[in-house]
Amino acid sequence: MVDWTGYYLKDIPFVEFASIKPDSKDDRINGKIFSLSGMENEYQKLLDLIKREKGICYVRSDLEVLGTGKSALMAAIYWRCKTDEALKRSILPAWVNVQDFRSITQLMGKVLDTLVFEQVTDLIKANMKDLSPDAIDNFLSTEKPQRSPSVIFALSKILSMPKEELPWKYVNIRRSISTVSAVEIFEYIMVLFRKADQRRVLIFIDQFEEYVKYQRGAARLEQLGNDVNDIIRAIAECQNLSFILTLHPTTQREFEKSAGPLIDSFGTIMENSATVSQLKPEHLIEMAKLYIKHFRLPNAPKDLGPIYPFEDGALEFIASKSGGIPRNFIRFLHNAMIEAALANQDRITLKFVKQPINLSRIGID
Repeated sequence: MVDWTGYYLKDIPFVEFASIKPDSKDDRINGKIFSLSGMENEYQKLLDLIKREKGICYVRSDLEVLGTGKSALMAAIYWRCKTDEALKRSILPAWVNVQDFRSITQLMGKVLDTLVFEQVTDLIKANMKDLSPDAIDNFLSTEKPQRSPSVIFALSKILSMPKEELPWKYVNIRRSISTVSAVEIFEYIMVLFRKADQRRVLIFIDQFEEYVKYQRGAARLEQLGNDVNDIIRAIAECQNLSFILTLHPTTQREFEKSAGPLIDSFGTIMENSATVSQLKPEHLIEMAKLYIKHFRLPNAPKDLGPIYPFEDGALEFIASKSGGIPRNFIRFLHNAMIEAALANQDRITLKFVKQPINLSRIGID
């Protein structure tokens, strides 16, 4: 184990991770550390789309590579919705990572799992008291003139379960009622929530491009189009629901091919997107400063400088070799700090970084 206090740090500020996890206590992973530098316009565009209650909006990149900052931007807005007093009164944000989910039923089960964590089902139960099919049907009668008895029955079974079992029951009850779609059950739950709480539910679906990428082949793409159509109908019916999805160019083309005419009912993808651009070296350096400041020990000397243990030349060189990709930059900084600590370097200089063995170990080639 490296003792980072020698660099006046509580821990190493930079860790590479596959996806952001807002439920993590580690601020390097949960998305709470976010540098606006180079992303000011994208941040404001996404916030504006949310305030205008767009049913579906996107965080996209013109690059195919991972780690461009789409997830970081979404997480920054997620935490803004969690902490801003005005937004908290009108929005309930929920974060879903769908990398491991391959069907709409699995996806909706994960969304529901997240909403259980956000206490949506608790609010519904507190508002309703009686969870029998007749009571639910009566409760919904003013909102939905035509109601499905099968969905009402499924809702009663689902909401009567202990909440730790609810997502599992959701998937299995859906299997047992073949005439009821996963999205339809979810839609009814959101209508119930609308009667219990006035907030709009904002569902951030990270790595949605991985979900789309799995839907290859004519049959799967046709099913994706049908699934999106179901989701669009649910959004229109609920009136209290928005989705934010990540896309990159290849999956955007697949998505438009299978669901384009449907999603255009909310406007084109480009119209409803915040597009993350490649960051410049100076933007990456500002990001590094923010991470280092977050982990700086309070007893650090006043004249230490905002990028210590890096020297200016070393940090500028690493930023220039990162291709404008934040994930590359963070990985390089992590590796450089490990190499410096193991070599007992009190500073990370350009000369140290450029040593051939260190270039290789840092990952700069």
